[in-house]
Amino acid sequence: MSMSIAGSVLSAVQAVGQMFGGYGTLTIGPVQLSGLELPETMPVGGRQIIGTQTMVGGGLCLDAMGPVENSIVWRGIFTGPNRSVRVRLLDSLRKSGAVVTLAWDVFSYQVIVAAFTADTRSVDPVPYRIACVVLQDNAAPSGVILASLVAQVAADVASGDVVGALSAASLPVAAPIGAAVTAVAAPGATTLGTSAYNAGLSGVASAGAAIGAALATANNTLGQYGATLLGFSQPATMPASVPNLAAAVSGAASAGGDVANLTSAAGYFGRAGVNLQNASA
Repeated sequence: MSMSIAGSVLSAVQAVGQMFGGYGTLTIGPVQLSGLELPETMPVGGRQIIGTQTMVGGGLCLDAMGPVENSIVWRGIFTGPNRSVRVRLLDSLRKSGAVVTLAWDVFSYQVIVAAFTADTRSVDPVPYRIACVVLQDNAAPSGVILASLVAQVAADVASGDVVGALSAASLPVAAPIGAAVTAVAAPGATTLGTSAYNAGLSGVASAGAAIGAALATANNTLGQYGATLLGFSQPATMPASVPNLAAAVSGAASAGGDVANLTSAAGYFGRAGVNLQNASA
């Protein structure tokens, strides 16, 4: 494929991805999707189980026995230097068989990732496809929603603390994450209008901003190591010192781990922020 054709294809795919911009983001477990990673549409719906009994005289007795949700299937593309990390994160959900929350706009479901495939390559874009089996629609009576919200926000913020062990000097996220964990655990933190709610919302937002800044730094570092390693592959510039190559590989692996952890944390804190914004008095 020529560069001009490849560019045209990527531009077309980007235009399609932007059509989903009204939702902003979609989260599945710890993974937050946005931009080109989002599909054009997300399917919702299912069927009602109908029990049918034929009566004497030819009449029918129909019993509504409960709803069954269709599987939710979509596709998107990954771009950028951390595309392979994003693929691994989603594929890990498929391998684990864990029940995770799938949420976008006003929709929220408990799902299991039944299938995930990606067409990995050395250049953008990397298309992926995913299918989720729905266990539960989280649209429940208001009392249940409130209880779920409290538990979900607390669980997301706790799960987002996966980066606490990272270097505070290079990635200063431990303090804002710790403050957010404390803030959302306070009584009334999910009750709209209370001082605890405002503190919780502020704490989650601050942690999310710190994680975003750290992720940008980690991505930049990973890109620099990638450029260094590319230089090692050029015979004309290949240095004789093997330790330099080992250091570059080690640095790239560490930066890649930081990107993965921070991306996961960003997903959890992003969903916690959305859930808090949807809280009611």
